[in-house]
Amino acid sequence: MSALSGIITPLVTPFCDDGALDCESLERLVEFQIVSGVHGLFLFGSSGEFAALTESQRDLALVTVIRAAAGKAPVLVGVSDNSTVRVIERCRQALDCGAQGLVITAPFYHVNSQSEIVDHFSAIHAAVRLPIYAYDVPVLAKAKIEPKTVKKLASDGVISGLKDSSGDMSGLRQIIIETAGIEGFSVFTGMELLVDTALLMGASGAVAGLANVAPRDYVELFDACELGDWERAVSIQTRLTRLFDIVYIGAPGGGYSAGALSAFKAALVCRGILKTPKMAAPMRSLDREGVEKVRQMLQCLQFSTE
Repeated sequence: MSALSGIITPLVTPFCDDGALDCESLERLVEFQIVSGVHGLFLFGSSGEFAALTESQRDLALVTVIRAAAGKAPVLVGVSDNSTVRVIERCRQALDCGAQGLVITAPFYHVNSQSEIVDHFSAIHAAVRLPIYAYDVPVLAKAKIEPKTVKKLASDGVISGLKDSSGDMSGLRQIIIETAGIEGFSVFTGMELLVDTALLMGASGAVAGLANVAPRDYVELFDACELGDWERAVSIQTRLTRLFDIVYIGAPGGGYSAGALSAFKAALVCRGILKTPKMAAPMRSLDREGVEKVRQMLQCLQFSTE
């Protein structure tokens, strides 16, 4: 697979009211993304609640997404776990199912050194011949993948890119500068409200959770940046930033993650893609009142709803 760039959507995971995986909605979501022109799909990211899925749900979602994508967009599969051997096992499964790339965090639960993180990625690279994209999300993985570690892994050909969800824009700039000469290396921001800024800095694209809801708008944002039309880019980014306010509606009694991801799902319900805004237990979901608030915000910003 050649160097990736553009908008990669980290797919949400749709559930039925009883908590079962909603494969029909997942297929519609994949089709919605592809017809909107996104440049890739990312399965089992933070937006996809990967850590909450059962093994059977993972297996079914993996097969469903790769079948639905049908080669029309590359599918990157998130494979993160507590140990190298567990990650390698899942990576091989993703390879067998037809994944085009892997997205991997530092191991979580135990706190690992940067040398251990290098060993982790190097062993996976040696075991599974698929492009690996490191995923820096220290708020969830506990360990940050430092810029010097990214540079070493990139220089050694271990990783093909990085998704930076650290929120550290200075660190992102440092990584962009220090990997600029490495052929085929891609740097993506995971900050959906700063896509225009990251692209101006030289990022390759964005892995934006809000792209689940507004994929075409994010593609138009990327295209405007590519053309150097920064006035239009800022205008689109501003509208998307206003749309992001749906995450603050909140699931009754739930935490921020539940409110944010259930809001994405609620918006997709309003847009006719998903059946429910259901979250994996124990995370709570938006209620009917919350869904209606999401619908009103979509309509106010002139996004189509059913």
